[in-house]
Amino acid sequence: MQVLNSGKQFVRYINMLINDTTFLLDESLESLKRIHEVQEEMKNKEQWDQLPRKRSLACQVPGQTRAVPMPVRCSFLMCVAATEILPWLLMRPLTVAGDFLDRGLILDQGADQQQARQSQLAQDERVSRSYLALATETVDMFHILTKQVQKPFLRPELGPRLAAMLNFNLQQLCGPKCRDLKVENPEKYGFEPKKLLDQLTDIYLQLDCARFAKAIADDQ
Repeated sequence: MQVLNSGKQFVRYINMLINDTTFLLDESLESLKRIHEVQEEMKNKEQWDQLPRKRSLACQVPGQTRAVPMPVRCSFLMCVAATEILPWLLMRPLTVAGDFLDRGLILDQGADQQQARQSQLAQDERVSRSYLALATETVDMFHILTKQVQKPFLRPELGPRLAAMLNFNLQQLCGPKCRDLKVENPEKYGFEPKKLLDQLTDIYLQLDCARFAKAIADDQ
């Protein structure tokens, strides 16, 4: 216990733990916000269905525009390039975009927004699961350590940093934008906001003293 209260290695360990917890909670909560955003978009079926889903090549001829789906676009371009565009490009030093416009061929540059949002959702779900699992471990460690020993956490190099981390995440969970963390099936990501809030509150209470209260109040 004496080593925990005064050991430099322990102070260094707590500093690293604060860094890890700050990063993991920030990344996991931000990913949950993005998941919430996409899920809300998908709930509005009419608006979601209006997002572009396929990129196409528009073949423009007088009085008519025909869209060529993605699977045949490459072979179509190869045929056009071989028979018309390539020889013509060699003869005229114009930009590729200008050539396509001059030949009546227009590439749709609009992003596949629906597919992009779904890909982002899948990525954020993976990130949130991984980071929340690790964040849960680090918060559990803080919860245990602050219950067993308090003095190291009140040191000038640790107290203000810990107070700032607690304040920030308390604001995330209970502040005016806390609804942004509301996702469908939170257990799927290992997100337990009530448990996390209870643990953060316990850490405040376990370090209850005038010095830590000042560190909390001084946090901007």
